This record gives sequence, C-alpha cells and structure tokens, in this order.
Amino acid sequence: MVDPAVFYVEATESEIDAARQGVSEEDFEVIADDMMFYRSSAIERLEAWDIPVSRIAGRRPLQFTVNGTPETTDFSDVTWLDFIVVYRRNERPRAFAPNDIEAVRAYWESGSTATDTAEPVAPPGSF
Repeated sequence: MVDPAVFYVEATESEIDAARQGVSEEDFEVIADDMMFYRSSAIERLEAWDIPVSRIAGRRPLQFTVNGTPETTDFSDVTWLDFIVVYRRNERPRAFAPNDIEAVRAYWESGSTATDTAEPVAPPGSF
C-alpha cells in the first residue's frame, strides 16, 4: 500500500436514493449535480497532483493498521455521501468532504491541514 494511501468512496445508487427521501425533486437535483461536480473535480485534481487514489463504490468496512494493531473501520460516522479517506501508516484514517480537496492534499503531503477540517474516524466500539 502506498503511504499515505488515498481512497475515494463513492456513494452507491441505493445510498443516493436513501438520501433522496424527504427532499424535493428540485432540491435533490441540485444536491446530485453538486455531488457529481465535486466528485469529478476531486478526482481530476488528485490525478493532476499525482496523488494515487483508489476508488471504492459504496461504504464498506476497511482494515487499517493503527499503532501496530489492525482495526476495521466502517465509516458509519461520516455523513457525506461521497468522501475521501487519507490513511497514513499507523494512524487512524481521516475522512474529508470532496469539496475540501485542498485539505486532502495538505494532509497527504504533511499529515496536517491548515484548517484541519477532516473528520477523524472513530475507533471500533466507540460509537
């Protein structure tokens, strides 16, 4: 695995349909349009910066090594439909909104962000 590793987690059709509940069709069209714009912009910028990214369709548990111990993270605490995960060896993975791509780059490069807007992913059993 590349260190640090970057994963772009894309919402599945069923996740998007679930988000549609309780939202007007007009509002949902705006939300979906924004999501697709930020998705394509984020992927384009990651590629332009030569940051290797693995794309994953749908939330699923992923295993990371944190302080020498394997931990499975399911990202259930992340509220964005799409999100970007940056994993630095032996640290908890951090999730970023796709529209916060500059923070992704800063964290990927140095391990910190200017505004540190990432959501640290909670360890198992702490929900």
